[in-house]
Order: sequence, then structure tokens, then C-alpha cells
Amino acid sequence: MEPRRLPSPWPAFSCVAAGVFMATLDSSVVHVALPAIRRDLGSTLAVVEWVPNAYLLVITGLLLAFGRLADLVGQRRVYRWGLGVFTLGSGLCAVAPGAWALVAARAVQGAGAAMLMACSPAIVTAVFPAAHRGRALGLVGTTVAAGLTTGPALGGILLGVWGWRSLFAINLPVGLVAWWWSGRTLPALRFGSRREGFDGVGAALLTLGLVSLVLGVNRLAAWGGASGRVWALLGSGAVCLVAFAARQRTAPWPLVDPGLFRNRAFTAAVGAAVLAYLSGFVAVFLLPFYLAELRGFGPRTLGLVLTVPPLVMSLLAPWAGGLSDRIGYGKLTAVGLGVRSLSLLGLLLLGAHTPLPAVLLALGLLGAGSALFSPPNTSSIMGAVPPQRLGVAGGVAAVARNLGMVLGIALGGAAFRWVAGTPSAADPVRFVAGWRTAMAVGLGACLAALAVSLARGPEAHATETRPQPAPVGPEGPAGSPPRRKAGEAAPSAPPMDSAPAPPDVFTSQRP
Repeated sequence: MEPRRLPSPWPAFSCVAAGVFMATLDSSVVHVALPAIRRDLGSTLAVVEWVPNAYLLVITGLLLAFGRLADLVGQRRVYRWGLGVFTLGSGLCAVAPGAWALVAARAVQGAGAAMLMACSPAIVTAVFPAAHRGRALGLVGTTVAAGLTTGPALGGILLGVWGWRSLFAINLPVGLVAWWWSGRTLPALRFGSRREGFDGVGAALLTLGLVSLVLGVNRLAAWGGASGRVWALLGSGAVCLVAFAARQRTAPWPLVDPGLFRNRAFTAAVGAAVLAYLSGFVAVFLLPFYLAELRGFGPRTLGLVLTVPPLVMSLLAPWAGGLSDRIGYGKLTAVGLGVRSLSLLGLLLLGAHTPLPAVLLALGLLGAGSALFSPPNTSSIMGAVPPQRLGVAGGVAAVARNLGMVLGIALGGAAFRWVAGTPSAADPVRFVAGWRTAMAVGLGACLAALAVSLARGPEAHATETRPQPAPVGPEGPAGSPPRRKAGEAAPSAPPMDSAPAPPDVFTSQRP
């Protein structure tokens, strides 16, 4: 028998990178255009702020549902649906006649982006050997950083030359080419069995719970902590999430297998991700106010300074991902969180006259900490689940990221206002006091993330998770789990090492 070398994983990676770049770019590019959108559409700030918020809310609410759906019907199919829906939403944004029409179009974009984000980690995990998974996920991190870095600059150029509609129209040719390319290069991955059902009730409870929770936290600053609307949103979100958790224990086909969270490595990695992103976005949210309001930097200097963290991350993430393949996830995530803690300590010590090189050093450490933490932690999440749960695991990782971002913005802003009031009205002494209080919150969250990360326990050796097509018989694909009766508890997810690894796609044998 001759060894058969299957196609390289890099063409599939290029499809993933294109989708991730577009989705990330559109999360950052639109902020540059909000004043122009408000003027052109004759709207109010209260309406226009829903242009970015609708995108974030829809993504957060649908990630896990689309991750599970992709496991059932195929990652390539859902990923291509995502490219199509995202491109359609971009076209609708480009021709939106009014502000609320633009908000609705952004929700369509968010649905497409949720499909892309839910499938991307699963596809990368499936097509790359376990020994190179960290490097590949590190390159995904580089793509994310490139989207964040490019967004403000590209948005400013397009806005100045063709207007705000061009920010969305540019996605049309890119999206169509990516959709065509994905059909030619993505393998037909399907991790679950078609005999398994989709928990529509659980998906509805989860979506309502996450959207209510994120919306309540998001509106905390605008409506105030004493607002009945805020507490109604937070309370209804909590009720829906508790009902969702209860349903997952008895549903015939749970959306999220509760057994996944009995895996200490998986749970610790997810918890560390929420806390780490929370700590980072406390700084990311308040940095523009520090640089513009307190230091008086102009837009050009402000933009250049804010590109430091994603630029450093884009340079270090592939190296860090490859290093985690060799030394393990736990050590590198701990180092990354330690570097991020050092960065937040440096930011905490900034004052009204701190030299700019010291500010750049702290921001560079923030980017380095992100590069050392994110790829190996994501790789840890994806490597801790069985192959038939890769889509759900990718959705969980993305939800953890979004929740951390939203909570970081809310808590950082609340801590600052509690001490200093609004940034534009605060004198330098109060501003610095509020800034340091907020950075202390971020530092505390980062140290908590470090403690949670260290609690993940001893690491298992990297295991192949790339599934092969299951043989189909009269009872469905081999290995399909039996349907549970209503009221029967969900079985725990088997550890990765409990099932034989599928053959390596680089050394598969052909009879």
C-alpha cells in the first residue's frame, strides 16, 4: 500500500481567514463612520449607536446555535451559508435608506458573522494535525488582529473618498470570491450525526438569555444602574439562561452537552477566556479617552498609538501558537496572563504626564500578553472536546470572548464614572483617579483569569480530532449516540483520549 497525501490544509485555512477577516473588520470599521452615518441619514445618536450594537448582539445570541447546527449538517455548508448571509447583509447595509433599515441590515450581517465565527475554530481544528493546531489557531489570531488594525485606517480612507456606504459595499466582491473559493477548497466536514435532533427550544432560550444579558450590560451606562429596564433585561436574561441550563440536562438532543463542563480543562479555559477578555477590554475601551481627553492627542496620533496592541499580537500570535504545540497550553497561557497583568499594572500607573514611550511599552505588553494567551487557550478548548462537539466548542469559545468584551466595557466604564464622572467633564486629578480605579478592576480580573487557568490541571498529550466520514448503515452513521428520552440526564462527554484517533490526513493509506 502506498501512503496517500491528501490536500494541504492551507487552502481551507485561507477560506477561514477570509471570513474571519471580513467579520472582524466590520466590527471595527463602522465606528469611524458613525458621525457621517448620523448626518447623512438624519438620525439621532441614540439610534445610530444600534448600528454596532445590533451586530454584536446577534452574533452573541446565535453563536452556539450555529455551532451545533454546523456539527449536524456540516461545517462547510454552514460556513458557506455564513459567507452568503454576511455578503447579503453587507449589500443591504450599502443601500439602506434609513437608520433603522441600516440597523436591521447589520443584524443580517451579524447572523452571517455568527456562522463564520462558530465554524472557523472547528474547521481549523479538523483540517490541521494536532501537532500544528496551536500554530494554525495562532494565525487565526493574527487574522483577527489584522482586521482590528486595518479597520480604522481603511474605514477612514474609504469614508473620505467614497462615503460611508463604501465601507459595506467593499465586502460584496470579497464575499462572493470567498464563497466561490470555499466551495472548491473546504472539505465536507460533519462531526455529528444527522439522526441527532436540533434543540430549538434550547436555542431560543439561550439566544434570548444571552441577548437580554448583553443588552442589559450594554445599556447600563446609558440608562443607569437604578433603571428598571436594565434590571428587567438582566433578570429576564438570567431566568432564560437558568431555564436553558435545566433543559440541557433533560433534552433528548442538548444544544450544549453538560458533560463538556465536567471536563476541568474545558471549563477552566472557557472561564479564563471570559476573565482575560474582560480585563483587556477595560483598557481598550478607556484608552481613547485617556489619550484624547487627558493627553490631548490628535486623531492621527491616537490612531497610531491604538494600533500597537493588535500589531504586536499579529506578529507574535503564530509563533506563540506554534510554541504551545511543543510545550503545552497551560504554561503559555499562564505566561500570557502574567504578561497581560504586568501590562495592566503599567497602565494603572499612567498619569497625566507619563512619557509616550512608557505608554507604548504598556500597550505593547498588552498585545504580547494577548498573543501568548489567546491561541493556546483556544487550542485547549478545541482539544478538550470529542470530534462531534467541535462546532459547539467553537461557539462556546466565541461566546466567552464576546461576553468578556461586553463585561469589560461595562465594568470599566462604571468604575471610571464612579470615581471621575464623565471623561470630558473630569479634571486631570479626578480623571487619573478614575482611570486607575478602572485599571485596578482590569488587573484584578486578569489575576483571577490566571488563577482559573492554573486550575485546569495536568495536560493530556495532543490528540487528533480530525473526523473521517462515518459509514452509514440502516440505523444511520456509525457511532451515533442513542436518543435520550425526555427527563433522562445527558451523558457526560467522553474525553478525547477515550476514542481512537482518526487517521492522519497526511499519512492515510489507500488499499
